[in-house]
Amino acid sequence: MAPPNVATPRMRDPDERALVELERVSKSFDVSPPWLERTLQRAPRRALRAVDGVDLAIRRGETVALVGESGCGKSTLARIVVGLVDASGGVVRYDGSPLYGAGVAADAATLRRARASMQMIFQDPYASLNPRWRVGAIVAEPIVAADRSRSRASVAERVATLLEQVGLAAADRHKYPHQFSGGQRQRISIARALATAPALVVCDEPTSALDVSVQAQVLNLMADLKERRGLAYLFISHNLAVVHHIADRVLVMYLGRIVESAPRRALFAAARHPYTQMLLDAVPDPLRPKSRDAGDADGTGNGAPRLASELPDPLDVPAGCGFHPRCAFANARCRVETPVLLDVGDAHRVACHAVAEGRVAPRVAIPIAG
Repeated sequence: MAPPNVATPRMRDPDERALVELERVSKSFDVSPPWLERTLQRAPRRALRAVDGVDLAIRRGETVALVGESGCGKSTLARIVVGLVDASGGVVRYDGSPLYGAGVAADAATLRRARASMQMIFQDPYASLNPRWRVGAIVAEPIVAADRSRSRASVAERVATLLEQVGLAAADRHKYPHQFSGGQRQRISIARALATAPALVVCDEPTSALDVSVQAQVLNLMADLKERRGLAYLFISHNLAVVHHIADRVLVMYLGRIVESAPRRALFAAARHPYTQMLLDAVPDPLRPKSRDAGDADGTGNGAPRLASELPDPLDVPAGCGFHPRCAFANARCRVETPVLLDVGDAHRVACHAVAEGRVAPRVAIPIAG
């Protein structure tokens, strides 16, 4: 069920220039066996294509949610945005200036300004904080890295202010991370991310390790900070109930590709891609009938065809549409031709031959509380 009392996001002007823009971004990892093993077995090199030609734009003050199963490339894409992982192809732009990508050589001043303006909150609040450092040093690190000329007193004052803004006490700067609960540790992570006054915060499943009540507190804090600071978020989550509450726009990712993109209300009102429909059908709904009939192959009571549950091997991505082995609507075209994102109206884009040919009807999402 959805966390309670999560603030509803405010839509931004769609004509605003993108703060961060990705154009045909891809990333491949070399996962080949060692040289000697390849030589003895006469095996070629192997590459895992984690991100495959993604286009993405995030405007100031906008929350873009990225959803998909584990292994689809969400976290890799997030790390490319903030520069923790180098892209194999394509271009990442910040405020119109190219930062990363093939053949891109941004100057040091541009990189420094962009990196200070893009921060990240990681999934595990227990692993993302150095257990040997006091909280004050953890939050102060990005402040000092961005401006080494600041006095110690100025840094301490800034740290105290940040801790208070995220609902902690200034005196907490003297404690170690192990002295805090999971929700408090994530607040420390948020304070660290805000230390350089960023315009964009990338959130890699920031609430998945927390219980529901603490999730609601952290999400409300993030929504409040967004309104007060005008922050933009790239929000990665498996929890579609959370996405329903916090996102302005939702992108659905499958095997490194964006397969559906739409404003939040449009996506939940009429999901178009069979994969998106499968994700929505997987959300527990106690009111959904459990009986099976001829038109209800998966027992959900909504007429959804049964779909395979396993993601294909990312080292052996199916030809054509990567989703076709799991899709009840796939035909011969789906097995040989890769679909591209097509506009189906109202800023809603879908990469699916079955949708383009009218073989899949829009699916109204199951009710999500809140």
